[in-house]
Amino acid sequence: EKDIVLTHPTLVSQVVGNFHIIPSDVISIIREHHERPDGTGFPRGMNANMISPLSSIFIVASEVADYLVRSNFTMDCSIELIEYLKENFSIGRFEKIIEATEKGILE
Repeated sequence: EKDIVLTHPTLVSQVVGNFHIIPSDVISIIREHHERPDGTGFPRGMNANMISPLSSIFIVASEVADYLVRSNFTMDCSIELIEYLKENFSIGRFEKIIEATEKGILE
């Protein structure tokens, strides 16, 4: 079961890749959605500079959504959310994404 979890991004991106109507950027997002900028993600352990720009945005958006769900959508968590994102994602191209996210949340 662990192997299935760790390989599902690759397997699903290969299946979706057979549908030529699906844009390659979408396939990259599917393949890279569990990667992390520090290289601790899976399936390939990619670092911030290896993860595609669009996948980077998706990863941060997913983290924001998960954080808001865990905090019951209260705006009181804004500062905590920004601190969490900066602590975990301010590497490489993710840095600009976090800056834009902070600006959007705090304005």
